[in-house]
Amino acid sequence: MAVKRLSSASVPAVGNRLAGFSIGYVMAITLFGYSLLAFLVTDPSSSRLITVPYRFFVLACNAGFLLLLMLRQSKSRSAKVNYAVQPQTTATSSRFYSIWVKLLLTFTLMYSIRVLCEIFIIQPSLWKPPSEYLLFWFLISLLPATSFLFLRDQELNKFAFGSWLILFISSLFGIRLALAGAAESLSTGRLTAAAINPISLGHVGASLFLVSLFLWLKGSRIAFLDRAGKSKLTDMLLLFSAGLGLILCLLAASRGPILSVSCCFLILVAANRNSFKAVVILVLVCIGATAALSFATSQGSSIVDRFANPFIDYTDAYNSDFVSRGDLGNAALAAFMEHPFLGSSLELSDNLGYPHNVILEAFMSTGLFGGMIFAACYIYGMVKSMYLIVCSRSAWQWLGLLYIQYGIGVLSSGSLYGSNVFWYLLFAVIGLRRFKFKKKLAIKAT
Repeated sequence: MAVKRLSSASVPAVGNRLAGFSIGYVMAITLFGYSLLAFLVTDPSSSRLITVPYRFFVLACNAGFLLLLMLRQSKSRSAKVNYAVQPQTTATSSRFYSIWVKLLLTFTLMYSIRVLCEIFIIQPSLWKPPSEYLLFWFLISLLPATSFLFLRDQELNKFAFGSWLILFISSLFGIRLALAGAAESLSTGRLTAAAINPISLGHVGASLFLVSLFLWLKGSRIAFLDRAGKSKLTDMLLLFSAGLGLILCLLAASRGPILSVSCCFLILVAANRNSFKAVVILVLVCIGATAALSFATSQGSSIVDRFANPFIDYTDAYNSDFVSRGDLGNAALAAFMEHPFLGSSLELSDNLGYPHNVILEAFMSTGLFGGMIFAACYIYGMVKSMYLIVCSRSAWQWLGLLYIQYGIGVLSSGSLYGSNVFWYLLFAVIGLRRFKFKKKLAIKAT
């Protein structure tokens, strides 16, 4: 499949053809591809046999993309290109000089030093094998995230459509899992799979819900349906996929994704308050949410009980100790106060793992200076995302929605080294410089 480009700005011929052919889809696979692949895993002990090739593919593609950018940058400098009259090309060279990009890279450097010191010098008793931290932080999170700094308008449609398609297929697998093996997959009241936990499943459903609604509100069209005279099928398909995502989110019964998607939905409706479609979608979602909740509870979802008991403790998968989120937060604050300037440690002591709040974890692991930098970048990402959604007329609004969704999620679950999707979105939002409005995302298949 290929998608119609949104911008006519010129870039070097070879790089432009390569970007037009693959970059947008590679970004979509990097962002959400694991959720689709995870449903192919049936035995957790052999999951790496399936996921490692995917990780290698993502790593190789993003490394190749960054290498291509460096070569193009070097060629442009040798040719003494006047960037002042080429704003689209300027994006790849000027973003690294942005103050926010500098701050973001400064924090990643500080955190990388902490990871390396803990593993190779201090060598404390860690929650996971040391190789896991190196793998997840450097190869799964940091390197691919750097590619997201250089998103351009040319990749917009492929990125949006590819993300929607991957999320849609993943959600179909998730619903099938619930219907085919409800007794096993929902045995704890939360939908789960061998290689993906309920929180991640909930975020998959939430992301599909938000991206589908955005595409519908913006009047997106799938070209082969238009050519067949069935353009209304696009609307029906997008609304169906939004409902599918909502059902999956409720089946996962994770409070974080549900709270975050609720906030994002209200923001999306408020941003389109003058549109009749916003009123329609508000009514449809209220009706659909009731039906989805009824279906989810009938399949064994514990979503009602989990919200009725919001302070329920969780079970640590490694040592079976019961530790509340509040206790983890207090432990992180105590660790930060012990070493407020340089940071205390990569993780909490007594084998408690990470604090389940990335801001607290940033202060705990990198100290006051690093924590303030991360908090500033986090808040700036939220503010910029709100601007993208509410104040601007940018076709990248959906990316802002996803950042807010995952940004809220990592305040109650997830670690700095393991929240790769959050890092991709943070780098992408901070890296965006141009907010060009496009009325429709014209998707076509060839």
